[in-house]
Amino acid sequence: MRSKSRLNTVKRGKVVILLKYFFVVSTILVFVGCGGSQSDSAEVRPPLASCPDSCTPERLSLKESEPIRLGVGESRMISLYMLCSDDENGTMGEENIARCATYEVTDETVVYVDRESLFHARKIGLTDVNVSYKALSETIVAEVVPAYVSQMRIDPPEKIVRKDKLHTLQAVGIKTDGTQTVLTATWRSEDTTCVGVDERRGVIVGKKPCATRIYASIVNRLGVKVEGSALIKVTLDTNNP
Repeated sequence: MRSKSRLNTVKRGKVVILLKYFFVVSTILVFVGCGGSQSDSAEVRPPLASCPDSCTPERLSLKESEPIRLGVGESRMISLYMLCSDDENGTMGEENIARCATYEVTDETVVYVDRESLFHARKIGLTDVNVSYKALSETIVAEVVPAYVSQMRIDPPEKIVRKDKLHTLQAVGIKTDGTQTVLTATWRSEDTTCVGVDERRGVIVGKKPCATRIYASIVNRLGVKVEGSALIKVTLDTNNP
């Protein structure tokens, strides 16, 4: 009877040990799982090694006028620098920290800043953006304006024309929200002895066998020049229209 009792006691002990083992393993797995989900949802920032760390921060410097203007649908990084001093020789320098800074937007329905430090213009309006890096901090203003032409293409982008024949090119503007519009642009020829162009209408004429580029440009609502070009080749081949 005593041997049976000792056997039962040993069996119970093994069961308790196994239960404790499974409890510990389960706890570890749960902890790891929770940690993994937190890591996935955490904001991704550049590693510290990729950010300036060789000089003493003095102040932040925005290399564009305020308010920072973006068109609806536009996504871009701002020109943000840190002015800093070299402790060894006292010289001043600047470092691009646009990707390293932290941004806090007052109204994210107007502008949203993603993990890659890109500003995304959502709707027309104004909002404050607090920018901080290390011990430096500054508040800037971002303004979202109606979508504007930020790029241009010429249709067709390349064309072979016969000497002395007239052809009309078209300037197409691509807005920040992705929509497109035909533009009234100013036209010019890179080589007027090769191809002539009507500066108002985009009508071209080939003057001799050669190749050159034709440019069209506008000034958009932000006062920025936007330009596109097309390659024009002139031939004497009568098979070309």
